[in-house]
Amino acid sequence: MLLAAECDTGSDDEDGFAFLDSARTRAERDKEVDEALVVDDDDCDGDDDDEAAATLQLPRRPVDVDAAAYESQVNPRRVKYHKAPADYIPPLPKTELGEPAFDEVDNPGGWSPYCFLPKFTGTKKKGDLKYSHHALPTGCRPVPVDENGERKRGEFKFHYKGEYTSDDYKHMFGGDDWLGFRSGADEGNMFPSSRMSSLDVDKLIAHGLTESRMKNDDALFFYQCILPIVEPKYSGIPNDGRLPFHTTVAGWSNAYSYKRGWGTGYGHVFEAMTEKETVRYKGVVHMDAYLGANGDIHRRWREGPAQSDEIRNSMFHHRWLQCKAILKLNDNDTTPKKGEPGYDPAAKYDYIWKVLCHNTNYFTKNANLDLCGDETTFAFGGFGPFIVRIKGKPGMNKGAQIFVLVDKHRFRMRAYTHRHKMHPKNADGWGKAGPSELR
Repeated sequence: MLLAAECDTGSDDEDGFAFLDSARTRAERDKEVDEALVVDDDDCDGDDDDEAAATLQLPRRPVDVDAAAYESQVNPRRVKYHKAPADYIPPLPKTELGEPAFDEVDNPGGWSPYCFLPKFTGTKKKGDLKYSHHALPTGCRPVPVDENGERKRGEFKFHYKGEYTSDDYKHMFGGDDWLGFRSGADEGNMFPSSRMSSLDVDKLIAHGLTESRMKNDDALFFYQCILPIVEPKYSGIPNDGRLPFHTTVAGWSNAYSYKRGWGTGYGHVFEAMTEKETVRYKGVVHMDAYLGANGDIHRRWREGPAQSDEIRNSMFHHRWLQCKAILKLNDNDTTPKKGEPGYDPAAKYDYIWKVLCHNTNYFTKNANLDLCGDETTFAFGGFGPFIVRIKGKPGMNKGAQIFVLVDKHRFRMRAYTHRHKMHPKNADGWGKAGPSELR
């Protein structure tokens, strides 16, 4: 079992952590990284430097020119989008259905008739087909101008040509350290490095991170950082704020086994599950998948072409089956039942998501300012309020989904929610799975 402990790292240069000095600001780190990626003229004294620059295909920036300005002018990362074909001819407006000429349409974004299309209501069969409005291919339509000449919904103003200023919303979201929406981003570079997330180096070093562990890909170290094997309050690390996982799972599993009558004077001998065995149980499952799982995991213990010495030496087959029978990711005795206040249909598998999210944020110094979200799906043939019919997913037609919010640049989970129809309604009446994700 891996025990987390403090380590003496010595000097920064010796252990390779000079570039991770947490005392510097994010802007200082970004500047240093940017300068390291650009070959300056003064540094190119020989053929080796020229060859390196040609191999990396990096532009040469004059020393007295700001890196951000040089990048935006010389090597901009432009947004790619589709445009109308060269021979495209806009169709004539259907004036008989009430469609106005295109130059008379409310078009605040200056969109072309190729993408800003007319929409109609009714049908020809019923004879009530008529023009309704213009919209983009996504279905978006401009917010109309109000009596004050503004395009506004509630407290939010809608801008279509970038004429807004971030200070317009400072009274709603900002404080003394207000940097504005999308600070550091522009039309040429919407996701600059200044908006990326960074981990807390001091915490990682306190938990045992060293240069050798980084270079040697110590997977178990990073695994136990997120899913602790030992109880964090007994880890010996000051202010260890991680949520426990394997110790908690072992406790819930053993409580369930005693409730079933295991470990008493009747039946087969049963020993309580340890944290070490919960790790090895998961390891057996992952190793079986790595070797090409097909549902017959017992083959890994049998003599033959499918056997695995790693699995056979980790734990006996009968012990793995015992662990499988009692493994619990929640406490059934304290979890609210259906009809009780606080009932969560996904409570049986919620805790592992909670730990993953909390401990990822625990090791984060600066979160990414750009996030993206999507559903992750797993197949399940049972029943329950969280089980839905899955369409368009290969190899499954029934299962459950979890909506996950992660960093744009890294797969670091920041928030999650289970998709089901039993979310409590908020003040706006949102209770369905989709709108609840936005909430």
